[in-house]
Amino acid sequence: MFREYANKYLKLGISVFPAMSNKVPAIPSWAPYQARMATLDEIEAWSETLSDDINIALVCGKLSKLTVVDCDSEESAETVESLLPDQMEVPIVFTPKKGCRHYYFQFTPGLLNRARYQAGIDVRTEGGYVLAPPSQTKKMPDGKCVDGEYIWHNEYQLGKICPPPMPAELRDYLLSGLKGEGQVRCGEKSEDRSHILVEGTRDQDLFHLALQFFKDGRPVEEIQRNILTAAAICKPPQPEKEALAKIKSAKKFYNEKYRNRTKNDEDASEEPEFIWTKASEVQTKKIRWLWPGVIPLNMSSTIVGDPGVGKTFVAVDIAARISTGRAFPIYWKEGHFETEPTPKNVIYITSEGNPSYILVPRLVAAGADLARIEIYQGIYTSAGGFAILDITKHLPFLQKKVLENPGLYGALITDPLVSHLPGKFNMIDSIQMRQAVDHFSRFTEATGCASITIQHANKDEKKKAAYRTSGSSQLTAGFDISWFVTLDPDNDPNRRLLVPQKVRMTAGTGSLPFLLTELPVKTDDGETSMIGKIEWDREPIEVDVNQAVSPGYGAATTPDRAKSRDFLKGQLASGPKFVLFLKARAEKENISPYLLYQARKDLGIRKAGGGGFGGAAYWFMASDTRPPSGEEES
Repeated sequence: MFREYANKYLKLGISVFPAMSNKVPAIPSWAPYQARMATLDEIEAWSETLSDDINIALVCGKLSKLTVVDCDSEESAETVESLLPDQMEVPIVFTPKKGCRHYYFQFTPGLLNRARYQAGIDVRTEGGYVLAPPSQTKKMPDGKCVDGEYIWHNEYQLGKICPPPMPAELRDYLLSGLKGEGQVRCGEKSEDRSHILVEGTRDQDLFHLALQFFKDGRPVEEIQRNILTAAAICKPPQPEKEALAKIKSAKKFYNEKYRNRTKNDEDASEEPEFIWTKASEVQTKKIRWLWPGVIPLNMSSTIVGDPGVGKTFVAVDIAARISTGRAFPIYWKEGHFETEPTPKNVIYITSEGNPSYILVPRLVAAGADLARIEIYQGIYTSAGGFAILDITKHLPFLQKKVLENPGLYGALITDPLVSHLPGKFNMIDSIQMRQAVDHFSRFTEATGCASITIQHANKDEKKKAAYRTSGSSQLTAGFDISWFVTLDPDNDPNRRLLVPQKVRMTAGTGSLPFLLTELPVKTDDGETSMIGKIEWDREPIEVDVNQAVSPGYGAATTPDRAKSRDFLKGQLASGPKFVLFLKARAEKENISPYLLYQARKDLGIRKAGGGGFGGAAYWFMASDTRPPSGEEES
């Protein structure tokens, strides 16, 4: 649901992001989407990583060219409609609360994003957002949300009509409700405005007051003093801890949205110097392989898998072979080495516990030359403390070390990637993740070494393999080679598969089977412990990556999916039905919208009607020519 409608709103030029059923953003920060539109990759990542019932939030303000008047009662809605010219068509959304509506207008300068402009009337504009159809909310204990769905008016909806300019009569009426409250105008210099606070809007007003002070360049101490003064005279008074939290939120918002605006505007006004070349001037290069058909040199690779399936065993085996110069198993018919393998050093970045107990014993079992394995666990800080190695900051220094020792190093292994990203990194932000992955590409291109990154898979086995990596899809898409380690469901429980998910430059090798065996390794007390190691099978096998990695993907035989198909066949047996009717009936049968749409896909059910984002859409069997039935609003 989210993917389909989010893309439709984006095509209308409206910025979107995901929200929860209680109207709260489903992502750590929605501030970036007030300055730019979400990318298709971000939409895809949100759709794949968030729950099925996620809602769609529309960003109001300048970027979306949108101001929404939110009426919280039938009386306020009647008042707004009385101020609209008779012939004016305005997109209207019926919200879950009975009699409440949203009216969509073009962005209207001079109005603030705030509640209670007039009794029962809020305005959502720059700095605000609204939920949009077909979002659904659930009843909350605080009474702020009720059970229900956002629905477009049949005739007046985005996609059919465009938001008109707000009539002057309506704008003046809204502003008249603020007389005597000292409203802060856009661009106006702020003074001590603690008197603008009114009962019921203190959180919102304190935030915007603090934000205006930051825009004015006031010292932090002065801002804190004024906000705490304003909080003390609220009715009821705002606790000091909550007021300080508003200052912190306003500062974060200001830093993200406004601090770099002047510099960016200056850069945009300059004619850019493009970096380009003719394809005819680019010399093609032969791909060099560390492990033919599996791990390239000069390119980045990643290995993904569930916990405990053997990702690190694969990484350790690769490191051991590099350190001793032992050949890799050759599965690729065109496979060969540029030169005979020679021993090289390996940079192994890890945060997976004490290497004395896990990593080094496995390296011993794999036959590694330990003197050639450099284990990096972190860095010492200037204060004498310890910090995890951050690849976005520290990888260039390791690159410099490799370049200063030509021919010494063969590979960089990072295990796992997620432990070596900045602490506040947003794992589902496609732009941030692509920038992180690009560090490995630059490293391999500069050094000629292989780069192998270990990553965790998420728990959702119903997703396509390309989206099983935890976080953004860029955690797979950004690498040149992507492999999955998984159990082999048809064989010995100790047998594993290394399955190709993405191989850019060759048809690949097929899936590579291996066994986990054990070897005795001496410990510091002179005793021996049985430590796991890999033994590769001689022949590759052909396995569909989605079947191996995502057994739930496309599975049409699960009981829930079968139940949803039977339900839909039964409903449509008597003729076409309106979608809203089917969704309401399905909900009573505990069938989620996701399963309902999957059943439609399984049965090849057709759709008609309902231009725009709501209205009289209905489903029908391909051979059915009868008119739809069932109450549309049911």
